[in-house]
Amino acid sequence: MTSQSPSPDLPPARGASRWWLVPSGIAVALVFLALGFWLGWAVLVDRLDGMEGRASLIDEDRTREEIALQREANSALERRIAEARRVLEGDVCTVDDPFGTLPTLPESVAPPAEAVPPPPGGQSFQGNLLDLVDGATVLVLGPSEGGVEMGSGFFIAPGLVVTNAHVVAGVTGPVFVTSKPLGGAHKAQIIATTNATTPGEVDFALLKVEDAPATIQPLALATVVNKLDHVVAAGFPGIVIQGDQAFRRLMEQGDASAVPEMAVTSGEVSVVQELEGGVPVVVHTAGISPGNSGGPLVDRCGRVVGVNTFLRVEASQAVRVNYALATSKLIEFLKAHGADHTALSGACVPANAPATAPGQAETVPRPDAPATPATPAPAQ
Repeated sequence: MTSQSPSPDLPPARGASRWWLVPSGIAVALVFLALGFWLGWAVLVDRLDGMEGRASLIDEDRTREEIALQREANSALERRIAEARRVLEGDVCTVDDPFGTLPTLPESVAPPAEAVPPPPGGQSFQGNLLDLVDGATVLVLGPSEGGVEMGSGFFIAPGLVVTNAHVVAGVTGPVFVTSKPLGGAHKAQIIATTNATTPGEVDFALLKVEDAPATIQPLALATVVNKLDHVVAAGFPGIVIQGDQAFRRLMEQGDASAVPEMAVTSGEVSVVQELEGGVPVVVHTAGISPGNSGGPLVDRCGRVVGVNTFLRVEASQAVRVNYALATSKLIEFLKAHGADHTALSGACVPANAPATAPGQAETVPRPDAPATPATPAPAQ
């Protein structure tokens, strides 16, 4: 029987006994990584603490300045509130005096006696500014090839009415004027005209009204007018009176006794200037529109300071400018034709100032006015 010698021990395979080194190394690396993060954060926090006040997300100087300005604004507002309370305490509405101490509007105050010429044989005028203007202003109309020419006018003397020449230039038949004091439509004769109908020219006509009552109060003419003077424009703008039933009866039914209501707008004088050719005009903010041509522009004393004639429209900027021919040229026209009138040269001394800034009626240029911006068009 053959015997076998024992086998020699073989050495273990390389690396088989060091498998634990890999997870150990990873664990050690994680520990050092965590330690590095901690140390880095500690250093960052320490540095940020040392940078206090070095960086800011707001401009502190600007902020302090705005706070100071706001405080000043608040103080001003508090002063205004205190002033308003003081005024209210001194002007409390009561049953005996429901309107407090508010000033009266100039339209409701009687004009100075010296500014209103009494009619021949008549009594001195009794009434306020609106009564005066309403009684003296007339509607002027007459047939034309295109229908009816229409405008406004006003009495300057018993039986004498002033209007614009372009109001009657196209009339092909008799001219009529109507108003409440006239009691209805009366025929009128054109006794003088400038024959100028282009906006910016001297544009006047003088009418003689048949059977006009001698008691109608005429208006005086004044040559003195200044910027910011309160003015009232009176007349019969078509856009307003078209809705008046009396006007409908007059035009559609031929009712000569039907008299439409006169319309007024108030405003202020913007400037007195001369146009090309030396024609003086009063530029004002009392709204006028087609139909106002020939109507009076009066001051707070009831004196005529201009004859409303045309307006200009700047379409691109929605701006309109109202023009009245100054009475200085009207007085020259009346003198040249021997027409009676009352001319006053003194400044108006109103009984009171306007309570508020004058308002304006919304008006629209006439349809046949040129559409070109800043192109003058008659107010007829």
